[in-house]
Amino acid sequence: MSDDELRDAGAAGWLSKADDDLRVAEVILSGEIGVEWAACFHAQQAAEKALKGVLVHLGIDFPKSHSLDRLVALMPSEIAARFDLDALIEITPWAVAGRYPEDIENPTTGEAGRIIDFAVVVVQSANTILAGK
Repeated sequence: MSDDELRDAGAAGWLSKADDDLRVAEVILSGEIGVEWAACFHAQQAAEKALKGVLVHLGIDFPKSHSLDRLVALMPSEIAARFDLDALIEITPWAVAGRYPEDIENPTTGEAGRIIDFAVVVVQSANTILAGK
C-alpha cells in the first residue's frame, strides 16, 4: 500500500468511529433513559474523531487534545473554513466536563439534540472533505 492509501485508510477508520459515536448519541437521545449528558459526550467524540480523520487525510500530525477549535486550527485555512468554529466551541466541553456532575449542568433534551446536530454537520463536512469535494 502506498503512503496515500495508508493515510486514506487511517482517515476512513477515524470517520467510521465518528459514525459509531453519532449513532450511539442518537440512540441515547431517542431513548427514555434520560442521560442527555452521555448523548452530548458521544456527539463530541464523533466531532473530534471526524476532525482527526481530516487531519490524518491531510497528513497533519495532531496532539492529544479534545479541543475541537485547536484541531481545526491545524488545518489549512480553506479546509478549516468549512467548520463552524462557534459550534465546535459549544461541543468541546462535553469531552471532559460534561461527564462530571460539578463541572457542567445537565443539558435538556433540546440542548442535547442541538449538540448532536452540530456533530452531524462536522461529520458530514469531514466526509465531504475526504471524498475530495
